[in-house]
Amino acid sequence: MRALLAFLVCTLALLTAHGYAQPLDDEGKISAFEASDEAYVKNQYELIQDIVNSEFAIRFNGDKAHDLALLQRLIDSGVVKSDQRLELQAMGVVLGKTLAQEFELRWVVFRDSVGRSRALQIDETKRVVFPMTMISRRLEVDARTNVQEIYAKVSGIIEYTRANHVLY
Repeated sequence: MRALLAFLVCTLALLTAHGYAQPLDDEGKISAFEASDEAYVKNQYELIQDIVNSEFAIRFNGDKAHDLALLQRLIDSGVVKSDQRLELQAMGVVLGKTLAQEFELRWVVFRDSVGRSRALQIDETKRVVFPMTMISRRLEVDARTNVQEIYAKVSGIIEYTRANHVLY
């Protein structure tokens, strides 16, 4: 019973957080990436690339299967821990680059009452996904984190949005 309750609490937290996708409401706004955003994403990518290179003598290379497996290896080996938010979000940059490449998404800035976030916009819709926090939010609440499952869920959201011409 206790395990079921913990599972339900984690599931609810994961689905309601800026985890997978969020439609814009009246106060949510999308704007173009600025030079500082580009630099931040580049620095984050270099940070996680350096960690992977020093720990495993390998690099992210843009191949989806390779890069997702390498992200999972970082988690499973404990190289990046749940309290290392900067590194976890750098892992989210790799996840985002992989999604952007496969689905031809563009990085944008999303602003709402919670604050400012870097996100990927699905086509010209008002729907965005938040890859930079998809891994970190799950590990920070000690949720079981499977990078391939996260990728599959986000892929499903993107495909559903496109197939159903979701505009919100």
